[in-house]
Amino acid sequence: MTIVHGRTRTVVRRHVAPGAVVPLHPEAVGFAGHYDFDIAGLAAYRPTGEGRGERQVLIVP
Repeated sequence: MTIVHGRTRTVVRRHVAPGAVVPLHPEAVGFAGHYDFDIAGLAAYRPTGEGRGERQVLIVP
């Protein structure tokens, strides 16, 4: 399995230019290896890639 994750500090070691390989934190890689999945970093400036987390929150009165 592969999980697409945003470019947060808990997963990405440092931000790089779009199209470059994203260096991941060793702890995140170890966690993914333990639970048998891969981490795919979301491309820079792609707010629609994460879906619900990046769109505006609708406030219900």
